[in-house]
This record gives sequence, structure tokens and C-alpha cells, in this order.
Amino acid sequence: MVWESKKHVVPRLDYFENQGVMTGSKEFPRVDHMIDEFRYKLETVGESIKGYVWHGPYCYNYCRDNGQIKAEAEFPLTKEGTDEIFHWLEEMYTVMERESRVGN
Repeated sequence: MVWESKKHVVPRLDYFENQGVMTGSKEFPRVDHMIDEFRYKLETVGESIKGYVWHGPYCYNYCRDNGQIKAEAEFPLTKEGTDEIFHWLEEMYTVMERESRVGN
């Protein structure tokens, strides 16, 4: 498990129901955080929650504009959807952490 619990990563459903946008990051072990870390953004889009992940250290807008978003996914705007987001973020972190080790 990458994070201790979902509540440290994904806000409650009402946060998204009120159009909240969440961004976060987590350092990869054994990698300089100024060069590479896991970053994510979660936002409400219509009746869904959309998630994006990329390698740091740059912000979402910079990475979007430069084609550096690694993956994105859409989830239902439900409690179950927030659970799915948490599992997706865990999976994406694992994949991207493995890639960061290979790249160094």
C-alpha cells in the first residue's frame, strides 16, 4: 500500500460535489524529489471525477501544455467512484515508481 489510507489522498464525495479540485504528490523512494515524483490532480467534470497523473516536479498546467500527462481516467461521482480513484492512484504510483527506477 502506497498511502496509509484513502482519506490522506482522496477527499470526501461532497468535496467533488461542490466542484473542489485536489492536487497532490508523493516522492518516489531513492529518487531526487526535485527531478521526479508522482503528482496527481482530481477534479469534477460534469457527473464524473477526472484524475490525471504525471511525473514531477512541474505543475499540472505546464505538463498538460507540454504533453507530459502520463495517464488520465474518469470515475463516477459517487462514494464508490472515490474508492476507485484511490485504487487507480495506488496502481499508477506503483507503475510510475517502477519506471522512475528504470530511468535512473
